[in-house]
Amino acid sequence: MLADQLLTTARATAELRFDSPAGAVVGTATPNATTGNGAFAETSVPVSQPAGTHRLYLVFSGVTDGPRPGLVNLNWVQFG
Repeated sequence: MLADQLLTTARATAELRFDSPAGAVVGTATPNATTGNGAFAETSVPVSQPAGTHRLYLVFSGVTDGPRPGLVNLNWVQFG
C-alpha cells in the first residue's frame, strides 16, 4: 500500500509506474482539489508488486478541463 498525503490546488491524476516514468502502471489515484494551500487530502493506493527490485515513479498529469500549472504539492509518501 502506498499512502500519500497531497495538498492539492487542482485535480490531477497520479500514476505509480515501475522502472521509468513511461513504465508499467502499478497504481493510480485521482486526488480531489482541496479548499486551499492549508488544506490536506489523504489517499491510499494499492500497488501491484511483481517479484524483484524496481524503482517506483510518481507521474502526475492534469485532468480534462483542469488547470495545467500547480497540479499538486506532495507532502509525504509512506510505504507499508
